Amino acid sequence: MYASIGKAARDWDAYNQIVDALKNIREDQTLIPQTGCPVAVMNTQPVAPMVMSAVNNTLEVWANENKFYELFKEGKTIWCGITAATRYLYSKKTARSSEI
Repeated sequence: MYASIGKAARDWDAYNQIVDALKNIREDQTLIPQTGCPVAVMNTQPVAPMVMSAVNNTLEVWANENKFYELFKEGKTIWCGITAATRYLYSKKTARSSEI
């Protein structure tokens, strides 16, 4: 993570839900967080990524700095602050070899 307002979860409740999901996810499932909140654990395949994330998907007239900070202050979005290198989605086998 980087950036002064960067975070991986929207709040502590979402953080705890994400950690719980990662600790309990099966080999054939994928966690889907959207803007720092876990929205689904989907049945996939053992070779599928453990996590597929969508962050701040705003489009057209809403995709501007003022709208972002308005949504951010309301707790409806996050600045993820993830570099391209850390966005690499490890296979479940690789992730399981590390401690969560």
